[in-house]
Parts: sequence; C-alpha cells; structure tokens
Amino acid sequence: MKKLLLKSVALAALCAPVAMQAQNSINLRGTTYSVDTLYHAKVGPGTTQTHLELMNSYGTTLQVFYLTVDKTTPGVSMRAVCATDKVAGNERPSTMAKRKSGNGVLYFAGTNGDFYSTSGTATNGSSKVGSPTTGCTVDRETYKTSNGNYQFSVDTAGVARVSRLYYYTGTAKLGDKSTLFKGINVASPNNGITIYTPKYWGSTNQTDKAGNCAEVTAKLVEGDKMYAGCKFRLEVTSTSNDTGDTTIPSDGYVIHGRGTSTSGGVNTGSLAFVQSLQVGDIIEFENIVLLQQGSTERIVPAQIVSGNPKNVGGGETLDTESERNDASDLHPRTGIGVSQSGDSIIMMVVDGRSTISAGVRTSQLADIMRYAGAYEAVNLDGGGSSCLYTSALGVRNNGSDGSERAVGNGIFATITAPEDNEITEIQFVDWVKELPQYGYYTPKFYGYNKYGVMVDSNLKGVTLSCGENLGVIVNDGTTLYANGGGCHTLEATYNGVKTNLVVTVDDKTEPIFRHSKVLLDTYHDYKVDIYGTVRGNDISIENREFTWSVEDETIATVDENGVVKGLKNGTTVVKGTLGDKTREIAVTVEIPTKRYQGIDENLDPSTWTLESSNIENFTVAPLGVEGMEINYTTKSTRKVEASMSKNITTWSRPDSLCIDINPGNAQIKNISLYLLKEGETEPWECVLEPTLKANELNRIEMRMDTFVNVNDMSAYPIKLTKIRIVPKGSTGTANLQIPRFSWVYNAVPADASGVESVVAENNTLVLTPNPVNAGAVVRLGVAEPVKYTVSALNGAVVAEGEGVEIATATMSTGVYIVKVGDKQGKLIVK
Repeated sequence: MKKLLLKSVALAALCAPVAMQAQNSINLRGTTYSVDTLYHAKVGPGTTQTHLELMNSYGTTLQVFYLTVDKTTPGVSMRAVCATDKVAGNERPSTMAKRKSGNGVLYFAGTNGDFYSTSGTATNGSSKVGSPTTGCTVDRETYKTSNGNYQFSVDTAGVARVSRLYYYTGTAKLGDKSTLFKGINVASPNNGITIYTPKYWGSTNQTDKAGNCAEVTAKLVEGDKMYAGCKFRLEVTSTSNDTGDTTIPSDGYVIHGRGTSTSGGVNTGSLAFVQSLQVGDIIEFENIVLLQQGSTERIVPAQIVSGNPKNVGGGETLDTESERNDASDLHPRTGIGVSQSGDSIIMMVVDGRSTISAGVRTSQLADIMRYAGAYEAVNLDGGGSSCLYTSALGVRNNGSDGSERAVGNGIFATITAPEDNEITEIQFVDWVKELPQYGYYTPKFYGYNKYGVMVDSNLKGVTLSCGENLGVIVNDGTTLYANGGGCHTLEATYNGVKTNLVVTVDDKTEPIFRHSKVLLDTYHDYKVDIYGTVRGNDISIENREFTWSVEDETIATVDENGVVKGLKNGTTVVKGTLGDKTREIAVTVEIPTKRYQGIDENLDPSTWTLESSNIENFTVAPLGVEGMEINYTTKSTRKVEASMSKNITTWSRPDSLCIDINPGNAQIKNISLYLLKEGETEPWECVLEPTLKANELNRIEMRMDTFVNVNDMSAYPIKLTKIRIVPKGSTGTANLQIPRFSWVYNAVPADASGVESVVAENNTLVLTPNPVNAGAVVRLGVAEPVKYTVSALNGAVVAEGEGVEIATATMSTGVYIVKVGDKQGKLIVK
C-alpha cells in the first residue's frame, strides 16, 4: 500500500501490484485477516486518512480508520484540547476542533482522548463529569497531573513520545524553607503541596476535619507562566485556613498543603509550610517532569493526553490483557502512536459493537497500529467515545452510540497558517481505480491551498485527459469512457494545476443486468441498466456496446441504446449480447386506459379480511364501481382501529392513490396504507393524517414517489395488502362514504376514448357550491352543456338532464354521485 503512494514509483510498477497491495493481509494475535483499503486520501497538511476493512476466514470484519500526520510539515503541530477549556466538561471532538480553530490556527484532524469521569459532584455542587482520568496538558498549561497510566506527549521541541511520565518531584521554596510540590488539580497527596487553578471545579474539593490540611490563595507573579516542567512563582494573597475547600479565585490559585513529613530532602512538612505563609510571601515552585519514574531525563511538555494501557513498545505488541479487565474484551478502540523516527503520528479508531465491525482487544489494536506504522502506542478511551474527525470531511468512523459522543478531551493535528482559499493542489478522491471495460468513471476531487489545507471537498471544473489505450473523455471533459484496456494514467487539470491517477481496465468483468424483469406501459421507456462489479463497486457499462434483440416485437421494441418501449399488453424477453455473453430481461407491458382505476372495483366484502380493536359492528359494503362504505361502532377511545386486508396487485405503474371520503360525523386520526414493492416480503406502512371536514366529500392523494422510486421499473407491480383506519374522539357509530378509492395514472387523459374533455381544473369536475343548501342550484364547472345523472349511493337515479347546472329542489339531504357525459352520452367523468 505504501509503495502505491510514492510519486517516484514508475507506472509499470504501480499497475502490477494494485490488486495485491489493495488486498493485503495482517495477523492479529494469531488470526489472519485480509486487508482491503477502501479509502486513502490527503485530508490536511502532511496528513492522510485511511479506511481499511479487515476480514478473517470466519467472516468477522473490522472497520479501521486512521490518520497519519507528518509532523515535520511546516506549520503542523499536535495539540490537546480539554472540553470547554476546563477540567470538567463534555464536548464532541468536532465541536472542540471548531471552537478552537481561528486566529490563524486550524484544528484539522484528531480523535477523542483520555478516559473521563461520567458522574460525580464536587463539594461545592459543581459537576465532575468530563474530568480526565489522568494527566492532561494543553499548550503547556497543566489541567491535571497524574503519575498513573500512560501519556502521549509532545514537548516544546516538538518531540512526540508515548511513556509513563513521572510528573512531580518538584519543590516549593520560601527563603530557607522548602517542601515537596506534588501536583496540580488532583486529589491532595499526603506530605506535599498541591496547586488548584481556575480550570478546576471552582473550589479545592479538599476538606480535613482533623486539621491536617492548610490552604492559602495566591496569584502568579507578573511575568511568570505556570508551565509544565518549568519554574514559576506565586505570591500569597490570604492567610492560611485549615478548613479546606477554598474557593479558587477566577484570576488566581489556591495552594494546598497536607502532611507533616520532612522526608525527600525537604526541611519542612507541607502542612506547616502552608500554615506559615503570610500575605505577600513569594513562593518559588520548580515543576519537574521526568520521562518516567526512576529516570533522570527531564522533558518540558507542551501537550499531554493520557490513556491506558500502552500496547506498542519498541515496535512490538505488548502484553496488555493482564493489565486491565476490559483490555481483552472486544470494543471500539482509539489509539495514538509515534513512528520509529518520531516524525509521524498515527491516530486510529477501530469501530465495534456492530454487524460490520466486531471491535478489538487492546493487543489487536496494537497489531493494527504497528501495521499502520506505530513504533510506540497507547490505548485511549474507546467504546462510544471512539471518534476520528477531520475538519474537511467531518466524523469518519461510525460510532457505536449512533452519533458522536461528547467526551472529556481530545488530541488534534493543527496548522498555523493564514486563511487562504486559493487552490494550488488537487487530488482524486479515489486513491486507485479499477473499471470494467466499457465502464464510465466520473471522478470527484479534493482541492487544497498552498499550505495543504483541504478547502474544497467536492471541487468542480476539473477536466480529464488520457491516452486512447485507456479510453475517451466525454461529458464536457468530466467523465472517462473506458473502452480501452490495461493499466494507464488518467490526468486531471484545474486552472493549470494537474494530478493523475492510475486506472486499470478489466476486460474480464462480467456485465450484469441490474433487473431481471421490469414492468412498462406505453408512457414510460426503460433504458436497460447494466453494470460491472469491481472491488465491491458497481460501475455503469455502456449499452451501445451490446447487440440488442426482443423476442416479440409486437409487445415491445429495443433500440441500439438498449432503450425498451412498450407497444401492447403482454410479456416478452429483451436480450443484450456483448462478445460471447448474452443477458436477458423479462419485460411485461401493461397499458392503463383509465385515469382513475378503482383499487378493488365492484368490491366483494367476502374477499377482504376484517380485523378491529375496541370496535364492533364493523362492516364494509361496495359503493358505486370504485368505492366502498364502511360502518363501525367504537367502544373505547383508546387503542381503537379497524383494518381490511387483501393482496391486490396494481395494474401497470400508477402515479398516485386517490381517496374521496365523506366521514360523516366520524373523526379520523389517520389512515394507513400497507404497500408492498415487487421483490420485497415486508410491506411499507404509509400513514396519511388528513384533516377531514365533517359531512363533506374530502380528497386525499398519496403520491407514489413518497413510497417508491417511480423510475425503478423493477419495483412494480405494487401490491396493496391492508388498509388501517384509526378513529379519534368519542365513542359512537361511524358511517364513512368512500365513493372513490382509486389508482391514478397521470399520463392517461381524463377521457381516454378520445372525446374532447369538458371538465375544468386539471381534469377534475368542479361542483359549485359543494356541499349545497336544500333547494340550491349546483353549477357544473363546464363551458358547454353536458348530460348528467345524479344517483343516490344505493344506485337509484334521482335526477338527470342536460345543461350546465343541476336543480336540487326535489332532492333530500344526503350524499350523491354525479355522472357527467358529453352530448352523445359518453361518460367523461364521474
């Protein structure tokens, strides 16, 4: 894999190992996993992000995401962040990075950091949640010290290390008196001085009723800095108290002393030392950080984030499962490491607790870290906290919580550089590309400024070029049509900036028809969808390279582009041949002839299965040709529903489903339609929540594109399997009149027989007014007189005639069906 990334490697050397390098293997504690590199790209200055998929012979998969940071890149440095810039507090890594970016510094990539407190309250009532478990230093300022666990640190010279730092063997001096200085913002150690800063929990959280502690407030001497591993001075601003839990000044500190021992080369116990302090005393602190306990090598840390256990040392996987109870369990994991040269930082997340990534033990994480180039590494907080982030592309892994978790701290790669959006470098998003012969490839591009910052993650305006042995460039220079073969270079250019990608064309990839059968009408054509699968990617193949034929040309035709047109109702087979390979697709043509077709015309109630909850007297009866009448009595106002089940296959490809309903006095909470796509076994519940006017005809329409991709011919025919009605309101008897329950075919004119339509407003008959008062005249929304028939819901004719309006003086109150035809009596709409 690494050899593929070297620009100096010759093209011939690149082509041969593409498959081998992209499908490598790794041994994780005795089990061999294949390694597929799914993604590898530059995501920031001197920084790449890689996504590996590992799989063993048992089918166990792991998703691995890691950053490799070249910290020798000008302007690049590693920086820790404590959530909310306090010891306590939670924040998502992405939020940390965005909040800290600005003033010429961009936090462009990183991970979560240390384990942290998930509960607890300080003595003053403030929350401890988010407090790092062990040590953390940010930009040389110590947030918390600890001699436990392990640390990833970067010193002021830029040297990165993974070790167990020994923080404090320092001293506090006042004149000829001295005592041990043991920590900052930690639980008070015995026989030592602790300093509490405004980053802590508001007060020292230290009490001792036995009077074994003493505290004073202090301020930093002007010009001094309280930096890790350095000397500084504090001036006392209060007299000593022995009650503890002193409030920390917002612009000052609290010096806390505990214990009477004078061992360790000091001449005064820490308790007595603090008790003797007076306002105005200036104490000299020497803060010593050693590389490890017992070492004499001092370091001056600028950034520290802690973890446990250390799992890679000297380029070897360490025995870690005995150090922690959960180290041998499979979990999502985060790790950080340093290369042997010290020039590269590896930040890694292995996802877990999912069907596509099982998670790893700390030793397995170590093996993968070593594979990625780590010589020393430590395990950071994992589980739902594991997060790998880039500013340009967002969170890159799939957290086990389902979303990014707010954590205690993080560690980031940063760049110090002016803001600059001018693109001086471009890269293909793909790191390698393999195509089937006659396949199409429209690459995407990243754009970077002169500092290496990704400023455009979807760069437009890039043009392609290639030799004829690879293919030809189409679509205004944006797409490669790979009609060549072998391994060749594809070049990309943007405003004079160039880059290239090695593309391999495989002439042995099997062409596949995406659908084995489709349903057509005469209003929609279908272009046969052909693709080839290369390394798990489906890539479109050009239809024109095939020779096309159809078994029954009276039912459908197919042209040289593989476009199928329906001619008449029936079923036939379309064939496409490429070389010695022939593929087939079954084509059924169903031509709708009515704009509105009843879903179950002339309904037979005995063919439906009726079910109900807290409902009695539930009946269904036919209403006209397309409709139904539903009656029921509700017994309760809770968990009330009525459903009708029947498998009804639609004719052809409807555009919508139409329900005309008069609810009477009934109130309806929702109506659910259960629809089943072709090839699926579980129906979709499409819930309609209409606002229905009482005692009035209401129209409900559900567009099919809210349920199905209407361009996917293989999803048809659609089946209706169930209708469910959920009433609301009080108990009582309901009478629902549904004169129209139909599929709608927009391509069919309102009068499919060819008679000129005389209805108004999008082929819908308009009745004005509707409903009407007794004796009123109903005006038909037509320009010319038409024949009409008015029928009761039982089919009895109550009025008929010819004209542009209907007199209702002789009609009683109720709901009627109006049929309108032309002068010759042909039905136009009903």
